[in-house]
Amino acid sequence: MIFIKKTFFTFLVSAIIISSCGGGGDKGSQSGPYVPPANVSVSSISISITAKEIVIGETLQLRATVSPSNATDKTVTWSSSSSTVATVSPTGLVTGKAEGSADIKATAGGKSATCKVTVKKPAVAVTSVEIDQTDITIKVGETRTLKATVKPDNATDKTITWGSSKPDIATVDNTGKVTAVKEGVASITATSGGKSASCKVTVEKAVIPVSLITLSETTLTLTEGDTKTITATVNPSDATDKTVAWTSSNTSVAAVNNGTITAVARGTADITAECGGKSATCQVTVNARIVDVTSITLSKTTTTLIVGESETITATINPSNATDQNVIWSSSNAAVATVNNGTITATAPGTAEIKAECGGKKAICKVTVNKNAVVSITLSETTLTLTEGETHTITATITPIDATYQIITWTSSNTAVAIVSNGKITAVAIGTAVITASCDGKTATCKVTITKQGGLNSDIDIPGFVDDEW
Repeated sequence: MIFIKKTFFTFLVSAIIISSCGGGGDKGSQSGPYVPPANVSVSSISISITAKEIVIGETLQLRATVSPSNATDKTVTWSSSSSTVATVSPTGLVTGKAEGSADIKATAGGKSATCKVTVKKPAVAVTSVEIDQTDITIKVGETRTLKATVKPDNATDKTITWGSSKPDIATVDNTGKVTAVKEGVASITATSGGKSASCKVTVEKAVIPVSLITLSETTLTLTEGDTKTITATVNPSDATDKTVAWTSSNTSVAAVNNGTITAVARGTADITAECGGKSATCQVTVNARIVDVTSITLSKTTTTLIVGESETITATINPSNATDQNVIWSSSNAAVATVNNGTITATAPGTAEIKAECGGKKAICKVTVNKNAVVSITLSETTLTLTEGETHTITATITPIDATYQIITWTSSNTAVAIVSNGKITAVAIGTAVITASCDGKTATCKVTITKQGGLNSDIDIPGFVDDEW
């Protein structure tokens, strides 16, 4: 515009001069014919800015320079490749309209220049930063990844910068991964848009695992009641946890307490020491303490058997915890009686001694073997009525008649009514009694009724009479 005005002014001045020179004057006084000035073309045009970012609603003033400076026509025309993104005024004022990019072009004399304008939304500031953990403890050499969250979610720049207050204790990379370097405390900080959050990191000594555990003894033989202490060695010596746990596979045989083994009873048991997932075992054999036999007794010292009959007697060893519990049985006369683990079998009439021996001590049972056993016993009468003071003898018959045992035992169920001796019954008083004959485990009975003298039973009531008048 300035150029146009200057050109018009120059043209006006020249016209005035020419007009004044030629107005009725002598043309011959002029030095020569009028020659208009030459036309100067535009060689190039440039814009003060070639690329720029602005936000929606923001303006940008561009300025164009036309070369050469004496170009005849220096008129500049402005245009936008996308007026929906950015507009440009005739004077080069650019206004951002929407997200995107547009080329703003300045044209003069057929020459042009471009400025690339990028339009963005207005920046959204960060209001806060949060870390998912605020206090952690890790071991030397361990790593832990922290997660940082930037608020609001639509913040324009959510770039997070991580840092450590003491990198010699704990370092952090650009992903939030923390690495423990040495024991101590450090603060890990996440920063974005001028806001930050921190996490306290405590670094502890690294865990050194147990690689091996060994025992001072791997096999051991003890006697009941003995104790023995074995030691466990944990490797490496600087393992973090060197606590040893002791167990026994059979506490009724051997018990263990902090490496001290106590022999309880005969048998075997595995003593195990465990630490840090590693273990070692000692096999313990417990032998019985020798306790001498002081005596041996039998459940019977005499017995009578019939040929073919058997009986079992038991042997008791004293003391009960004697080391030797093996009883040896023998018969002095196997032709009469044999013995097998305490069971005596009668083989022929006669006598024999059954002997039980253990630990140098012995006990004897004398055995009498008879030929025949009593099969049954019968009485000459099974019921009997007597009067007071009367006596009566009944006889007992043993079957078989050649039974070895012939001794008969007589008894009365009520001696106040009737008594018996060798089969002879004596009536004592009115009433009833049962007379029993026994022989070799067999029995027979006779029921005896005792009445009042005169033949009438005192149990019968006669009207009009009393016992004293009868």
